[in-house]
Amino acid sequence: MPKVLILKLLLVVILLFGSKPVFSQYDFNSGCVKAYNEIISLNFRAGKKLLDKEKEINPDNKIILFLENYIDFLTLSIGENKSDFEKLFPHRAERIEALQSIRSASPWHRHTQATIYLQWAFARVKFGEYFMAGLDMNRAYRLLADNKKENPEFVPDLLLDGVMNVLIGSIPEKYKWTARLAGMEGNIETGRNKLYELIRIAERNPSWSHFSSEAFFYLSFIEINLHNDKNAVIALLKRIETSKDLAGGPLICYIQANLNKHIKENDKVIELIENCNFSGNSYPFYYLDFVLGCARLNRLDKNAARPLLNYVNRYEGSNYIKSAYQRLAWNSLINGDENAYHFYISQIPDHGQAFTDEDKQAQAEALSNELPNIRLLKARLLFDGGYFETALKTMENGLTPSDLPSKKDTLEYIYRKARIFHGWSKITQAVSNYELVIDSGKDLPYFYAGNSALQLGLIYEAMKQPEKALHYYNMCLKLRFNEYQTSIHQKAKAGINRISGKK
Repeated sequence: MPKVLILKLLLVVILLFGSKPVFSQYDFNSGCVKAYNEIISLNFRAGKKLLDKEKEINPDNKIILFLENYIDFLTLSIGENKSDFEKLFPHRAERIEALQSIRSASPWHRHTQATIYLQWAFARVKFGEYFMAGLDMNRAYRLLADNKKENPEFVPDLLLDGVMNVLIGSIPEKYKWTARLAGMEGNIETGRNKLYELIRIAERNPSWSHFSSEAFFYLSFIEINLHNDKNAVIALLKRIETSKDLAGGPLICYIQANLNKHIKENDKVIELIENCNFSGNSYPFYYLDFVLGCARLNRLDKNAARPLLNYVNRYEGSNYIKSAYQRLAWNSLINGDENAYHFYISQIPDHGQAFTDEDKQAQAEALSNELPNIRLLKARLLFDGGYFETALKTMENGLTPSDLPSKKDTLEYIYRKARIFHGWSKITQAVSNYELVIDSGKDLPYFYAGNSALQLGLIYEAMKQPEKALHYYNMCLKLRFNEYQTSIHQKAKAGINRISGKK
């Protein structure tokens, strides 16, 4: 036999028999589904035990690496501990190398790598590695794009594709050139639709139902932050409440609490968290203490301080620490303890980081040395809880704008009235007060005018008047202010994108 034919035959034998079976290397079997559900429920120990059992039965199953990365991802996302990041980061390269070392025709092959890259992109952003996070995101995008071409019906890609579209679609306009330069395209509405498509498939086909919890998690963020439709939030909540496929535990509690918080069902938020089923072995989710403390404060409950103190004393991350101290100060002030207010406010500069808008606002209050007006503060808190009538009575009882000592307080009084009327669905009164806030405060450094422009944009968008909505969204983007600018501008841009997409 000619030497060339012998070499070709040898190559065929190696390709056919020299590697392990291509699909058995990715077996998302019932044991892995159970492990995934435990992990999503934050029962990491139980999840690890199930994965250890799977290693004994099927040590070559690469889904094990995929699910182990979920544990690291959730640990870092929830705990935000820098030492955990440094300890866990080497796993990223080890897992990617193990996955790339095999040949496989399974659609899971690229999907698992893309997910690991994207999860580490999230983690790197948490710890300030923005450039490397961008590279990991691009790697994930490329792998997903190739997988979609070869396996267009692969259901789990809907989850990854949905998240990727939302992330790219959320990039501020002035930075979008970086995504285009990297060849990445994405759209928020496309991403939202992909995630809802996954849920519809999961409802019809139990084989994919274990991915519902994660899809609901991402959709809750989209509906709250990027999609102007209260009815969509209510519909999502009903879908979650009636779903039989959710993993349960703190993460689902967090989703439901956040959605109820958004539609100002404050009593429901408190009920959900107080009745949340925390397993003794579940990874601690201290952010729920922060949400509970804020919700109790919104109701002016006397026991608001306890969960907030638990958060600042036990949480090892840095986000919302300043905001928690601010709320501890507010709680003291409305209960007549000005000394305690000054103590908690004095803690803000030395604790946490001013990264989120809420923490930036807390830092600004701490540095201003200005004592909040107690009446306006109570009105703000009651509004945040959805107690609109009580909020208005609390603010208006014997108080007029002329009674207030500063321009800021006078402007806030009008702004609070606008917000209360808006929440109370008294739209005519809300619009007139928002316009007055803009006229009086557009040249001042406070967020009141900027958010009033945003709210007018949302009102006119809901009223199907896109020209007026765009006018106010663009006005919002032109205004500069010290507090909440990032999130307010992001929502204005999302509004512009929604309207532009409809034309």
